[in-house]
Amino acid sequence: MQTTNRLITCITSNETLNVMHELESKGVFTSNTTVNRGTSSSEKDDVAIRVLTLVVSQEQSSEIFEFLYNKLNMSEPHNGIIYQQKLLNMTEYKLPNEKELKFYKK
Repeated sequence: MQTTNRLITCITSNETLNVMHELESKGVFTSNTTVNRGTSSSEKDDVAIRVLTLVVSQEQSSEIFEFLYNKLNMSEPHNGIIYQQKLLNMTEYKLPNEKELKFYKK
């Protein structure tokens, strides 16, 4: 399905799980976070790097981008990067509603 939605990606060493919960209050329920190992030219040892990805509507994209930029302190040196891009296509994933669940349980 063609879409005008945006994919926002944050790569940071800051905690992202609590940010995901805050995003729910803003109507964002499609987010994912992973913890990875990484390093940079300013780090001597490997560090935990968190990658937060989420899909938002074009209308929400600026507000959510600004929220994440501020919440994750992206203006501070070495706190990571954040970017957004257009999604050309996406597949909508929906869980069955309660009526459909009853049908499948029979």
